[in-house]
Amino acid sequence: MMKPATRENLERLILRIDAMLAGMHAGIGKQPDYFNSEATPGSDRREAYWAWDKQRKAALDHISLTLEAEESARFSKISDSDQVVIAGVRSSCTSGLEGLFRNWQNAARRRIEKETPA
Repeated sequence: MMKPATRENLERLILRIDAMLAGMHAGIGKQPDYFNSEATPGSDRREAYWAWDKQRKAALDHISLTLEAEESARFSKISDSDQVVIAGVRSSCTSGLEGLFRNWQNAARRRIEKETPA
């Protein structure tokens, strides 16, 4: 069952996604430079980047699955756009899941501002 889009719930979800993304970045480390990665002669000098990218994608998929299971998030893909609805707040992004999570956080913040009179 989807949790409501209350201010408290949206703020909790924003912080939770921040923590999940921070944990992901701490776990996979800094992005290797695609063009200047150190390599031994005869090897693909971009191997470090591709290994990092594979870890990043797996971590983002894990975050998506966790949000689906624990927060009733609904993910979809339409053409080249990833889409998500969490707690009644919808967002989309054409640059991947990390961008989708950041876009959702911004949409949630706008919802909070809109529904909370100044």
